[in-house]
Amino acid sequence: MFSRKLSFIGAVIAGFSIAMAADPEPAAPAKPSDDEPPIVEGMAHYIVYREPREGMIRYSTFQFPDLGYLSAQPDFVVQEIRDVKLNQARIITKDQPGQPARQKIQHAISIRLSDQDTERLKELSKKATGQRVLIVIDGRPVSAPVIMAPIESGEITISGGRLSLEAVNRIVADLQKRVATK
Repeated sequence: MFSRKLSFIGAVIAGFSIAMAADPEPAAPAKPSDDEPPIVEGMAHYIVYREPREGMIRYSTFQFPDLGYLSAQPDFVVQEIRDVKLNQARIITKDQPGQPARQKIQHAISIRLSDQDTERLKELSKKATGQRVLIVIDGRPVSAPVIMAPIESGEITISGGRLSLEAVNRIVADLQKRVATK
């Protein structure tokens, strides 16, 4: 934890944004406590609520400070993965006129679900539209996107500056071991 704080401070001093200064890889699984969901093998999804409800736990970590409240059990656990791919995009930004453009590579993990899990994800995303959903892979929180609309395609994309290429490659390799062979 202390080394994470130091890397965060160093990143802020170096001028990185907070999103880029978060843990370079998902936190290691920890034993469940009053403020952590239980460790679930695979890919679990938790709807995040701003206000506490009965039986919920408050979730706040270095990577996701003051995220909100979660059910003690996941709202959805992926049962069958059909495909996993690592995608890369070159992002070019220009903050001010007259300044040179900056480039960075953004990594994204694309996950295609089975038909049954596609239906379950669709129902979850309908219920969670406008809210965050914490995505946890093998007990490691990796993303907490806001669901903008129901997800009907059965495709999940995890992207953002929170994960190093090494961490992304490790997640892809772990998920590829779970791909159903049919």
